[in-house]
Amino acid sequence: MVFPAPPAPRLTPAQKQAAKDKQLRKNLLALMEGVSAMAEWFSQPPSPRKSAVSVAPAPAPPPAVQLKPFDIQDIPATMGKLRMLVSAAMMERWFRGQLNYSPTEKDEQGGLNQKGQPYPPSMIDKSPDHHGLGAEVRACAGRGSRN
Repeated sequence: MVFPAPPAPRLTPAQKQAAKDKQLRKNLLALMEGVSAMAEWFSQPPSPRKSAVSVAPAPAPPPAVQLKPFDIQDIPATMGKLRMLVSAAMMERWFRGQLNYSPTEKDEQGGLNQKGQPYPPSMIDKSPDHHGLGAEVRACAGRGSRN
């Protein structure tokens, strides 16, 4: 018949404290040795680097895509090709118009241009048909379908 091992003797509180202190000293000693080794490593000069493998230079970047320069007045024709007919017509009208702008919001509300004079009648559209662009939209539609 096999009997189990007898239970370990119980430690007194003083013995428990002594075991904890011994483990603490052991841990502190290991920590100090680690810090000392790290400090020694930091104080050493850097080792020379010898590359056994030659590094190939980075490949040259691909050449930039060359775009044909365009004039801002080419935009309405492109808008017409993309079937943005009202936008194309408005932009064409804007390019055909006179230079007019209001320097302040108050001038804009009063309809005064940069010279303090009222906008010329040719620059004011009071028609209800897409800002008076009906014929111009049809013209852009014709140009867009031909190109």
